[in-house]
Amino acid sequence: MVEAFNRGKASVRLTGALAVGDGIRVIGKEDTGMLVSRILTDQGPVDQAQAGQVIVLDFARPVDTGSQVMLTLDHRLVQSLKMFLDPNYKRIPLEGSATLINGQPLQLTIRDEAGGTINAISDCIVMKAKNAPLSRDSLENQLGKLGNTSYVWSLLKIKTDGESFVPIKCLNELRRQALDQITILRSAPRKEAIIINTPLETAHSPAEAFEMLAKVRTQAQLEACLELGIKTLYVEEGMTVETTLYPGATILKLKRRIDPVLSCITLDSSCVVNELGSIHQWQNAEAKTKKHNLVGGEFLNVTNHLTAALFFRMGLSRVTLSLELSQNRIASLISNYQEKLGKMPNLEQIVYGRTELMISKYCPIAKATGVNRTHCHQCDERSYALRDRLGVDYPLINDGNCQIRVLNSQALCLIDYVPFFQAIGIAKIRLDFTTESREETKAIVNKFQQAICQEPIHLNRQGMTTGRFLN
Repeated sequence: MVEAFNRGKASVRLTGALAVGDGIRVIGKEDTGMLVSRILTDQGPVDQAQAGQVIVLDFARPVDTGSQVMLTLDHRLVQSLKMFLDPNYKRIPLEGSATLINGQPLQLTIRDEAGGTINAISDCIVMKAKNAPLSRDSLENQLGKLGNTSYVWSLLKIKTDGESFVPIKCLNELRRQALDQITILRSAPRKEAIIINTPLETAHSPAEAFEMLAKVRTQAQLEACLELGIKTLYVEEGMTVETTLYPGATILKLKRRIDPVLSCITLDSSCVVNELGSIHQWQNAEAKTKKHNLVGGEFLNVTNHLTAALFFRMGLSRVTLSLELSQNRIASLISNYQEKLGKMPNLEQIVYGRTELMISKYCPIAKATGVNRTHCHQCDERSYALRDRLGVDYPLINDGNCQIRVLNSQALCLIDYVPFFQAIGIAKIRLDFTTESREETKAIVNKFQQAICQEPIHLNRQGMTTGRFLN
C-alpha cells in the first residue's frame, strides 16, 4: 500500500516480495502501471525487498496515498521460464549405453525418463583397428550429436575394448535408428487403463416427500417465504438468523464455496455444501458419528447417477442436480439410478433464480466508486450491475466476505415443468432468491404454489430463461 508520495517518490509498505524488474499496478483514483527500475531502503538501493518492509519507488506520475500496489509481473519467474521458450531447448532426457567390441555388432541402448527402453543393433560388425582405434571421446562426440531433436543426453556410457574401429557412417546410422525407435516407443499408446467395475453401493436415505423450498439472502426474502408457508429455507452464510424465532421452519446455512482465510470450509452438522474438500474433511472428523443433515448444492456438479450415488455414500442426505442438465438427462439419471440401485434418489432441482456466472476476489464496485477498503458495505446499500456492450445488466452481489458474484442477466424459470418434476420423482424443488424484493419474492412463491396445485398461471416471462433445460 502507498503510505506517502512526494516529488516522484512513493513510500510503499510491502505485503509480499518485490524485486527490480517486477511489474506493478497501482490501484487508486486512477490506475497506473510500471516496471520497477530501482528499490530504495534506509540502507540504500537493493535488488529485492521482503514483506513488511517500507520501500521507496520512483513514479513518473503522482499516486494517491492509500492506493493498493499489486504485483503483475514476476521478473525472476519470467527469467527462469525463458529457457523453456528457446526453440533449441532440450526437454526430454535420455540415458544411453553404446557397445563397441571387436567382432560384435555395434549396439546402442536408450532409456527415456518414463522407463521406456530400446536396443538398436547395427548391421555393421566392429573390426579391429589397423591403425588408430576409435577413442572413447570420439565415440561420445559422434553419438552425442542429437541435432534439432527434442532429446538431450542426461547420461551416455561407452563400452569399448580400446582396439576396435567402425566407420563414422555406421555410428550416424545407428544413432538415427535408435532415436527413431525411442520416438516410436514414446508415441505408441500407453498401457490401456483397466476399468474395474465395482458394485454400486450407497447409504440409504429415506425417501422424502415432494416439497418446495427456498434459498434467501435477505431478511425480507426470508420473512416473505415464511409468510407464504415455506417450511425449509437455506440462508447464505453472511446472514445472521435467530432460528429460535421460527420454530416451525427448518433453516440450513448455505456454506460459502471459497474462504479467503481457511484452506477448507468447516461444515456444520446441518448445512448445504458446495465444496468437495469440506465433505472429505467432515468424513474424517468425529462429527460424522453424530446426527447430521448435509445437503449437496448445485456446484457439486451432479450430472449422472454415479455421482449422486457417490455423494450419498459419503453421507449426504440429498443432492442438488447440476443446472447443466437437460430435461432428458434428468429423466435418464433417475432411471439409471433406479435400475442400478433399486431405489429412488433424494434429488433437488432449482426451478427459479439468477444463476451464478462467476465469483471474483476483485470488487468492481469499490473500484468504480473510488473506495479502497474491504467491507465497505456499498453493495448492501444499493444495487450494482455490470453492463455489457449490448446494454444487458449482470447483477453483482457480495457473498458476505467481499467476494463478488456475477449473476445471470436473466432468471431461470422452470415453472411450466413443475408437474414433470413431481411426476419423475424429484424430492425438492428450490427457488433461489438473490436480488428480489419482498414483494417480488412473494409474487414468485405464489406463482409456483399455483403451479404445484396445477392452477392456471399468469406470469410475465420477460427477462426469464429456461437455461439448458430444453437443450
